[in-house]
Amino acid sequence: MPHSTLTTPHTPEIAIISAGICGLLLAQGLQKNGFKVTVYEKEPSLETKFREWTMLIHWALPVLKNMLPDELLDQIHLAYPDLSYPFGTKKKESIPCSNGVTGGVVFEVSMAARRVSRAKFRRLLTKGLDIQWGKAILDLDCPDIGPVAVPFADGDTTKDDLVIGTDGMNSQVKKWLVGKEAARPLSSEHAIGNGIVRYETAEQAKAVQGGNPLGSIKVHPDSFIFSALQNVPDPQDPSNWFFHVVRIWKEPDIKSYEGDEAIAKVKSITTDNQLRHWVTVPWDSRSGRVTLAGDAAHVMHPNRSQGRNQALNDVGILINELLRVKNGDISTQKAIQAYEKDLSVRGQKAVLESLEDTKHLTNLDDLEKSRHAAKGFRK
Repeated sequence: MPHSTLTTPHTPEIAIISAGICGLLLAQGLQKNGFKVTVYEKEPSLETKFREWTMLIHWALPVLKNMLPDELLDQIHLAYPDLSYPFGTKKKESIPCSNGVTGGVVFEVSMAARRVSRAKFRRLLTKGLDIQWGKAILDLDCPDIGPVAVPFADGDTTKDDLVIGTDGMNSQVKKWLVGKEAARPLSSEHAIGNGIVRYETAEQAKAVQGGNPLGSIKVHPDSFIFSALQNVPDPQDPSNWFFHVVRIWKEPDIKSYEGDEAIAKVKSITTDNQLRHWVTVPWDSRSGRVTLAGDAAHVMHPNRSQGRNQALNDVGILINELLRVKNGDISTQKAIQAYEKDLSVRGQKAVLESLEDTKHLTNLDDLEKSRHAAKGFRK
């Protein structure tokens, strides 16, 4: 008997909302697999809103290698903070976790990993993609059948078979799917200070770096500090090295600044914010035509670098499901349902675990009981 499939092979045209890291990775993976995909970004250009920090990719490295075309994988070293450091010469790297009072290393977490600069990595990921800049979405128009219309603030509209919101913590697509109030991220009792710093002397810089290319963690009685190299203009001159430094501590209410104090705070190299989270909930994907990925789908605290790796996992699973559509194995609706069923369970678990991790890491007495000590950076 001739082979029959459940559906007719179909390659949906896809719109990705936001040219952040998740959206660009998804676009690269889809395009590599033969999908027509366009990325819509509200900012006017790549350089308009400069946001920089480092990102650690570890358990999701295999997903990254599968989704990127070979020419980008061959250039990924250009996104490393320190271009002189050949990641991969060792099978595993490590991150020491120290007692911030005594300075002693309590344990080290070893893993196969890459640390990348957000700005360098994002620039690399834009190569070869159709990115429409200056496209702030106003709404979504999803009829009972047919493509989804996305009107933009500049008067343009696109119509696509599938719209994927990768537009971050305050996702407009998420607000449309679940409602404005239900989409609002929740504040925690912890705050975060995040900045890029350069130390006064080469000796200070070398002491902070400590020979750890992936970074280090120091836990104090009521907070923890993470630091890693951000940019190394000259490997031979540590005095010009830049570091990504993050401090998280317990503070239920961040102070509001006004007047000259507010201006000084804005000019500061660091920013203080309440840590926020959003636990994944099911949504109506409108027959598999609108969905979410990355921070739009699960807002978590930045512990054990799970947020970026979960976003990569979203991308890998979503692409695999859409390939089944392209092959005629299932419909787009069934593919998105399968993706979201996994995402709902996985996203909830990851977000809630990130909240527990914050509590453990801001209490020195809990350090050896933390998930960092028990599981390291594993999924």
